[in-house]
Amino acid sequence: MTDISRPTSPLSLETARDALQAAGYRVEEIAGPTGDPALRSATGGLAFTLMVFNPRADQPGTFADAAFQTAFQVEGDLPLALVNQWNATVRFARLHLQANLLRLDRDIVAFDGITPAALRAEVELWDRLVQHLIAFLREELPKLTASPSEDDSKAA
Repeated sequence: MTDISRPTSPLSLETARDALQAAGYRVEEIAGPTGDPALRSATGGLAFTLMVFNPRADQPGTFADAAFQTAFQVEGDLPLALVNQWNATVRFARLHLQANLLRLDRDIVAFDGITPAALRAEVELWDRLVQHLIAFLREELPKLTASPSEDDSKAA
């Protein structure tokens, strides 16, 4: 049985940085899209940002939640059906198409704090999701550019 009384730590940029570094990531602090502090790193050559949200009034410098985010630049048309296919089959993350950006988001909820092991698991899950997305796009994007005659010959 799981011990729900395990001590948690408030989520802060420092605890998030420590979790990323413990997982082997290089991390730098940046200003996020709204000017708030965020962390930037990369996995598999793809840059990502970890942004913190909802500052806790009872513990300055800590936050109730955070979000991982990465984006790909889209050249040409990308059918929403492909985005929907990902979202229908993958849990724990959302894929969005906005103008010429394909964005992957994953939330971390830590209102009552988070254990170091749980934060490390969030980092590992994020890495797996990004790697899975890269593999998914490598598999699915060539199908979009295949001509109908190529598709017919494969079916025969």
